[in-house]
Amino acid sequence: MEQTQLDLLLHKYKNNQLTDSEKEELDNWFHSLKLGGKDMESWLAEKNLPDELFRDFKIQLAQTQRKGRLAWFRRSAAAAVVLLVISLGAALYFSRQQAVPQLTHNHVQDIQPGSNKATLTLGNGKKIILAAVKDGRLAMEGGAEINKAADGQLIYKKAAPSGPDTVLNTMSTPVGGQYNLMLADGTRVWLNASSSIRYPTAFNGSSRQVEITGEAYFEVTHNAAKPFKVLSAGQQIEVLGTHFNVNAYENEGVVITTLLQGRVRVANPTGAQILIPGQQSVAGDGGKGMIKLVKDADTDEAVAWKEGYFQFNQADIHQVMRQLSRWYDIRVSYRNPSSARKFQGAIQRDLRFSQVLRILAKSNMHFTVKGKEVVVMD
Repeated sequence: MEQTQLDLLLHKYKNNQLTDSEKEELDNWFHSLKLGGKDMESWLAEKNLPDELFRDFKIQLAQTQRKGRLAWFRRSAAAAVVLLVISLGAALYFSRQQAVPQLTHNHVQDIQPGSNKATLTLGNGKKIILAAVKDGRLAMEGGAEINKAADGQLIYKKAAPSGPDTVLNTMSTPVGGQYNLMLADGTRVWLNASSSIRYPTAFNGSSRQVEITGEAYFEVTHNAAKPFKVLSAGQQIEVLGTHFNVNAYENEGVVITTLLQGRVRVANPTGAQILIPGQQSVAGDGGKGMIKLVKDADTDEAVAWKEGYFQFNQADIHQVMRQLSRWYDIRVSYRNPSSARKFQGAIQRDLRFSQVLRILAKSNMHFTVKGKEVVVMD
């Protein structure tokens, strides 16, 4: 492809103006490239793409290397069905290819996806529903100014000495909610649905310690003098400055820590593991069991939720529905589901639930939906 044509397509891609034929042309061009790994990343970096576009292409690269296929992810729900199912051969693949059945149901309501919503509990017990308050300063507590930014992010800024007593705040997201905040040291935290984080308004001691339930992604500000510690279920993670994800949902049965950048030490009563980028620790028995080290982890799958999509890597229907239930606030039951059937690929998190079911139905699964009660049938 000539450079001028490529530049034009990239520009139209950024502005969501590609026609179907242009999507196919850009897709074919990407597959025709022979570079891989770091060579491809270096090539993309040289293109001086906008940050969002560069991130998208890195996602494509990871998908291409792992599966030999390109999966495009967009923020538009209207475009998502086309991109996932039609124009690029479907971003969600199933291990058994079968004819597409009709979606069976009694009554399907368009259940909307989750959104940014959370509750902040101050040290004095006062609760603030963040979606219901205006931008600006929300409180002064423990020597910190608490602000809600225009983009919704909660930001802590150290304003004065907090005194001898540590003041703890808690942010919690409901089912179907997510939120992000910046702690007083500059560390950024993203909370997935049905999760919480408890933290001091200011870090005045010799270490920085927070406690989470559910799932959270951290970008920790480096401070060698004050190690950052994350407590989750039965384990503790200690870092200096790094990017990592912790999945500690109680109903998953394991606690999974995935490292993207830096170095962390994961410990529980059975022992400890040091992780380097691209590795993952899996602690059984809800985080209290033996810690298994996964050296070649699927980091894209671990942080897909933060990037706006679900990603499944040989997941069974129970794993799939647990993720969907937390995001769409649905209650799931089963009638003879096949545990042998595996799901591979990605689905955007901004789709309506009925759209997600129509994608899943291509695996020859059947669903009955009444209100928010979902029955899964093989």
